[in-house]
Amino acid sequence: MEKGLPSKRFICEHQVVSDLEVDLIRNMHRTLKQNIKVLHTFANLREGIMYSVIEGNDRLGVEAFLTGMRIPYDKITEVEVQGEGRERIEDLREKIKAA
Repeated sequence: MEKGLPSKRFICEHQVVSDLEVDLIRNMHRTLKQNIKVLHTFANLREGIMYSVIEGNDRLGVEAFLTGMRIPYDKITEVEVQGEGRERIEDLREKIKAA
């Protein structure tokens, strides 16, 4: 990441299309860009959907990265991550029930 710019995290939703190859996803993780870092990719093949978590300076940079990699996306949402592991997991359904 560039110094001085705060990094943000984005979750990207992708439809799994027939020509989306596993090698392309592997290359997405291997790509070294100064302002982009692919953190996680996971999919539900039964539903035909894939998600990726990407760290970058802004949404436009993430869009440009995915477009340059020729990876189609349906939605990009900025998210705030609380904790990096399983140390802090909140079930928001419990908060809704209590309200």
